[in-house]
Amino acid sequence: MLALSDIHGDIKGLEAVLDAVSKISLSGIVVAGDHCFGGQKPFEVWQRLRSLGAKMTRGASDYALGVLQAENITPYSKQEEARIKQFLWTQGQLGDLVCRRLANLPITEVVSMDDRSGVMVVHGSPQDPLVALTEDMTVDGLSEATGCIAEDVLVTGMTHRSFVRQQKNLLIVNAGSVGERFGPERCEHSAHATLLQGYDDNTVRAYAYDIRVGDESNIGVHLHQVKKVG
Repeated sequence: MLALSDIHGDIKGLEAVLDAVSKISLSGIVVAGDHCFGGQKPFEVWQRLRSLGAKMTRGASDYALGVLQAENITPYSKQEEARIKQFLWTQGQLGDLVCRRLANLPITEVVSMDDRSGVMVVHGSPQDPLVALTEDMTVDGLSEATGCIAEDVLVTGMTHRSFVRQQKNLLIVNAGSVGERFGPERCEHSAHATLLQGYDDNTVRAYAYDIRVGDESNIGVHLHQVKKVG
């Protein structure tokens, strides 16, 4: 199963990821929110995800595109003014119908990866989708945020930084960002994605991809193997 997040309207990044996994037989694609706002091809990203049959959950920007009347906001800085202009442009590119559909996406999705392992998808924390799960959270904090989950795998996003952690019998995967980078390395445009695979020995393995957009020869793959409990 291919796990993505935070595409932010970047069709080149999305296509780079799809090219990298094109020879792999996928059981499905899940995308953990913030699909269209921020890049130059928001409608193309929406169309591509729909054509793939991807299971999408709602991020904060997805909801905002459907409900926020940004033309009524008074900007407090030039940066804020530019952000509002980009937001209004994105709404215009998508149209009212697609914006409403983005706002109405589910907060969570639950899918089966291999008829054995369940996968929950949410943009942020299952406890609060507007609050991120981070790699440096304490065990107690992570346990409180994910204690309600009965599935084997949790796919999340929001921070634009990929990681894999295990909390008891739960594999927590932040799929990173297809369209935006975290921190100073943002100048080098790489798209992040994660492949999930279940095995007969009762393990789930997460393969984290770091794909340099525009350079198909530069693909880093990092394997995380976590034994499922029970």
